[in-house]
Amino acid sequence: MKNQKETIRKIVNYLNNEEKDGGFWLPNIQRPFVWTEEQIERLFDSIMREYPISTLLVWRTNSKIKCRKFIDHYKQSLKLSDFYVSENSQTKLLVLDGQQRLQSLFIGLKGSYEKKELFFNVLSGDLVAPEDIRYQFRFINSNTAKFPWIKFKEIVFNYETFDEIAENIIEYSDTELTKEDKRRIRKNIARTVKQFCSVDFIIYQELDSVDNPEAYNEEDVVEIFIRANSGGTQLGKSDLLFSLLTSSWDVADEELEDLIDELNRNGYSFTRDFVLKTCITLLDKGAQYDVNKFRDGVTREEIIKNWDTIANAIKDVKDFLLGKTFLRTDKALPSYLALIPIIYFRYHHPKNGLMLSS
Repeated sequence: MKNQKETIRKIVNYLNNEEKDGGFWLPNIQRPFVWTEEQIERLFDSIMREYPISTLLVWRTNSKIKCRKFIDHYKQSLKLSDFYVSENSQTKLLVLDGQQRLQSLFIGLKGSYEKKELFFNVLSGDLVAPEDIRYQFRFINSNTAKFPWIKFKEIVFNYETFDEIAENIIEYSDTELTKEDKRRIRKNIARTVKQFCSVDFIIYQELDSVDNPEAYNEEDVVEIFIRANSGGTQLGKSDLLFSLLTSSWDVADEELEDLIDELNRNGYSFTRDFVLKTCITLLDKGAQYDVNKFRDGVTREEIIKNWDTIANAIKDVKDFLLGKTFLRTDKALPSYLALIPIIYFRYHHPKNGLMLSS
């Protein structure tokens, strides 16, 4: 395992791009992107303040692993299945730890968040209480942004010298600037160019299975992914269990997406966490989350084998709620877990369970 360093501008250009060792991609064991606008804005503030953002972990491999692209124009309504790329045996870099940070950088520097782009207040730099923000970033609709808010990607991907960039901003500011304002703009642009374009700010550890194919196999990598992510709060247990499930079942995410979409069409908010907990309960594995239940492979295979029956039992109970009760929204159904015993009965006693739809 070796450490690599790159500038942020370079690493963002390598995402979804085969230029660097086949490009950086996301393996199917990764959960969806979950960061909010505020979290992304704080990440950019941290980088400007030269705060470390931790080492990333990537796997260099030429295995035919199912993986997906990073999202440039993020919307909550997106489906992960729309971003999968064709499996291939070309060399590529799969991100095992650091998805949220890299995806945030990609959205901020290459795309948008709910149709809003990332802007930087070029006159910021003082601490703003109580948020403890020094460098102000904000997602704004481009047609409403006004000075001192400047589209950040146009600074980072401007290949002029920092003083030329600063002078252009000052010249076209359409407002009267003080000497201090101009000094602040020059200082902020110099810092931006340094942190995002000049300094090798991104550090990533590389697990190499191309030059050293005996070092890490796919099971090793899943185990490394779980150990790297289970120590903090970044991943919940359902995310870890899902990563193990997808390592055996290529279409797990698509099947879950389709099921949850169907369940939530009428005002409910069923989640992946609920579905996974229901799965292990229906298979008599107990309701308690335990990574070992999925690590042995038996539970995973049982879920795959019985998926259609499990999904139908869940949908039948949802249809019963919708058609026969007044529990038709989140407000009337504060606890989805209370449905699991009913789904259990429907799953194990399908003939008697037909009473649900009668």
